[in-house]
Formats: sequence, C-alpha cells, structure tokens
Amino acid sequence: MTDSGGERRIIAALAIGLFCVQLDFFGLSLALPRMADDFHQSTTNLQWVLSAYMITIGAALIPAGRLGDLRGRRRMVIVGLVVFGGASTVCGLAQSLVMLIAFRAVQGLGAATLMSVSVAAISNTVRAERRASAIGILFGLANIGTALGPFVGGLLTEQVSWRWIFLLNVPLVMLAIVLCARWLPETRDEAASPRIDVAGLVTVALAVAAIAYAADRGAAWGWTSARTLGTFALGAVLLVTFAQIEKRVRNPLIDLSLLRNRPFVLITTGGTVSNIAYVSTVLAVTVYLQDARGLSPVVAGVVFLAPSVAVAFAGPIAGRLAEWRPVQFLLPVTLLAAAAGLLIVSFVHAWGYYVPALGLTGFVLGLGWTLPNIGTQAVVDRRRAGEAAGVNLTAIVTIGGIAVALAGTLIEIYGSGATGAADGARTVIRIVAILAGMTGFALLGNLAAPRLRRAFDHVVRPHPTETAYREALGRPD
Repeated sequence: MTDSGGERRIIAALAIGLFCVQLDFFGLSLALPRMADDFHQSTTNLQWVLSAYMITIGAALIPAGRLGDLRGRRRMVIVGLVVFGGASTVCGLAQSLVMLIAFRAVQGLGAATLMSVSVAAISNTVRAERRASAIGILFGLANIGTALGPFVGGLLTEQVSWRWIFLLNVPLVMLAIVLCARWLPETRDEAASPRIDVAGLVTVALAVAAIAYAADRGAAWGWTSARTLGTFALGAVLLVTFAQIEKRVRNPLIDLSLLRNRPFVLITTGGTVSNIAYVSTVLAVTVYLQDARGLSPVVAGVVFLAPSVAVAFAGPIAGRLAEWRPVQFLLPVTLLAAAAGLLIVSFVHAWGYYVPALGLTGFVLGLGWTLPNIGTQAVVDRRRAGEAAGVNLTAIVTIGGIAVALAGTLIEIYGSGATGAADGARTVIRIVAILAGMTGFALLGNLAAPRLRRAFDHVVRPHPTETAYREALGRPD
C-alpha cells in the first residue's frame, strides 16, 4: 500500500485514461450527422460507429479484468492506453467508414481494459479505509469527460472537425502512459495460476458480443424476428457453455461462486438498473432537445452540462457516502430518488424547472453509477478485483445497451416531428422511472427482510416463563 500522496498520484494517472473514454463516447453522438455527410452515408449507417465500440467493450470487460489480475494490473492499464490511443489516432485520420468502424472496435478493446482494470488497480494499491473515497474520486474525475463530452463534441464538430474528438485523446493518453508507468505499482493475483482459461475467455466474449449485437440490430431486424431471437439464443447458449467450461477447468476465468455472492449480485442489479435509467435518459433527452425543441448540437450540449457536471460531482460524494453507510442501503435510496427526479423531468417543460430537475436527476444517477463500482469491490476478495469489476461492468454496460436499443425503438414508434419526439422521449423517461422505483423498493425490502424475520421470531417465540409453565404441565407444545 502507498501513502496518501502516492494514492493521489495513482488516482490522477488512472483518471486521465477513463476521462478520455468518457469524453470520447459522450462527445461523439452529437457528431454523427456531420460524419455521415463527410462519408456520404446515412446517419443510420453511422450508428455503427457507436455500436462497434459498445459491443466490443461489453465483450472484453470480463477477459480484460481477469487478465489484469493474472498478468499485472499496471501492465494491462498501459496496454489498454496504448490500444485506445493508437486506435483513436487511426479513427481521427480514417478515410473510409469501414476503417473508422473497424478501429472504433479496436478502441473499444482499450476502453474495456481501462474500465475494468483501473478499478481493480485502485482496490489493490489504496488503503482499505480510503478505498471507497478513492474509487469515488476516480469516477468523479473521469466523469468530467462525461460533463464536457457533449459540449466539446458539439463545439469541435461545428468549429473544426469531428476528427478532433478522436485526436484530442492522443496527447492525453501519452501523458497517462508516462504517469502510470511512473506512479502505478504493479499488482496481480499472486495465488492464482498464470495460465489463462482461453476457452472461457473466448466463449464469454462471443456470448456477450452476440447478445449486444442482437440488441443493437433488434430495431432494424424486428424484435421478434428469427434473426434477432436466434442471435439472442446463440448468446444464451454460449453463456451456458461458458458456465460448463468454468465448472471443469482448473483455473477458471470466473469463479462461479461470485454469482452466489448475494451482496455482489444485489449491488450489480441496482447498478444495472441505474445505468439503464441513465443511458435511456441521455438518449431521450438528446431527442427531446434537438428534435422536439429544435436546439443545435452546441446549445443542446450546453443544456447537457447541467446533468453532466452533476454526474462528475456525484463521484467523490458517492465515495464519502460509502464510508458513512453501506452501499447495499445507499443504492436503493438512490434509485428511489432517481425515480422521483425522472418523473419530474418527464412532466415539466419550462427551462427554469427542466434544467434544474435534469441536473438533480443527473447527480442522483451519477451516484447510482459510482456506488456499484465501490460496493462490489468491498464484498469480494481484492485479489480477484479485476474479475469482479469485469462481471459488474459487463452486466451494467451490456444490459444498458439493450435498454438504449429498446428506448430508441419506442421513440420511433411515436413518429417523427416535434410532437412525436417529445411524447416518445417522455414515455421512455417515465418507464425507466417506474423501473428505478420498483427496483429501489425491492432492494430495500430485501435488505429489511432479515431484520423483519428476526423481529417476528422474537415476537412469536414464547416467553421463557410460559415455556417453563408448559413443560411443568407436560405440555411443551
């Protein structure tokens, strides 16, 4: 473990890479129409620029996290930075759509490595009493990229070129490589065999990729079409195959007992629903601001600063809260607060109410994104921290991708035009509000159930004097 100054340097070095990941993703969506014009393609075809990235991230999170545990977390962070920065360079210089999409997929490999291994690196280098705050600060700094993404992306697209969204990553990644090489200590799971479960790695990556691909293409193919259902089924079969492989191999990629870790499963569930609410709301608000209210990308990016800045502030505050109360309690409370905020956003119209409500909702959902990353690390063996981070983030990212695809389909059902866009966006927000509220109540109920059972047992258990009286009469029952 390191001293407080060393811990701050570690957090700063890791945060630069995650900042680039967040800035890149949230800045690019507003640039798609301009990119479509440059490549003489439809905006629909450009959707693959986002989809290839997200599918690759989902598929690579678990393998990358466990490789960090086995091969060294500093080594894998630097590998992730090199891959992400190199792919960003090619994307910024790409002369064809095929090249751009291909290297967006490569960029996703680097992003997945940074996302899963950075959390594990914090867990294994920061003192236990500071770990929750450290992860919170890490995500707070990274989420500055979330805050700036829409504004910077819109500004660069309109004033210079969308290519600079990618090229901006390059000097930042180079700085992160130097700092991580200098400040980040090397850690790994010393008790584990260095052998890699290649069969498990390939199977789980293909399984998640199939599920993510089916979700991405569901709207185009039809959600009940043979291709969509068949691809989902392929993913499910591959997941079952993966589980069978993990039961048999000596050095599994994932210890399946992790899925029997009740706190881990409940925290991951809460985090997944929180991310569903966040990404669906981002899509719905983007449609609402640009299609329903007619804002330009830059002005829409300015409006997005309210929730995005709130998300950035939520990171360190989540770390502080997690030192005060267990994440198992904080997360359902956060979901209930998010449900209330989302309902307000879906009903208000005037800017004076809409922007503050959006900002407060972004803050609460930012807590809901950071708390699971803190909580899951607290309930697992830190030697397998990368594995746990990979599983947690895979669920959050992949299911969030499915949710975005379904939300987009629902918005399309309402039709084009300002009225259709507004109605579709509001409907999506209300649906995820209900989902967040129901999940929050369910998690609180699960948390309270053992205490209620103990209280009930205490009430119905016969008093000791009554028990003695019954035994004296020969009637113990």
